[in-house]
Amino acid sequence: MARVHLGRLEAEQGELPPLCLRCGAPAVVYKARRLAWQPVWTIILFGVTLWPLLVVSLIIRKRMSVLVPFCSTHRHHWLWRGLLALLAYGALAALVFLDYLFVLAAQEPGRMLLHPLLHFWLTGIFLLATVLMVQATGIHPVEITDEGITLTGVDETFGERLHKEKRGTSFDNPTGPLSHGHAPQAVPGANA
Repeated sequence: MARVHLGRLEAEQGELPPLCLRCGAPAVVYKARRLAWQPVWTIILFGVTLWPLLVVSLIIRKRMSVLVPFCSTHRHHWLWRGLLALLAYGALAALVFLDYLFVLAAQEPGRMLLHPLLHFWLTGIFLLATVLMVQATGIHPVEITDEGITLTGVDETFGERLHKEKRGTSFDNPTGPLSHGHAPQAVPGANA
């Protein structure tokens, strides 16, 4: 998988090669998505405590809207990953609730079990691992600045084509029925 840098204009307006961002096949739809990024060191704060992470994340998180091409197979790329992350959050909530009930039921007068927050932090490792796995296997930002966004998990063919377009190289053999400048129709409000 490749890493590409998109300028703000090309990211927000979808001025990209008409190839699927995920597999490099001809694109059939452009999907709008608002992506967020924060420095990696904020994840370390998650291991220390949750509240400072929430406050710091809200302060330093950067967001950018992107309009990117996908083929029919990958048009729901972010939807499936979002559902998996939501499932992980739900599983974490259920684990914490069941763990807390277990701690309450197992406590006897004069006998102290581990603090319930310790159980919460231990189950948080499960959540963190799941979210990192979902992120590592998909297209996600590795940096967002005022000038642009850097995405990783992008198909090599897409990356090469984007690089050629930025250099102004002519296309010997454009891929698919779409020529440069004629992008597939965007799906307004589609965040999947």
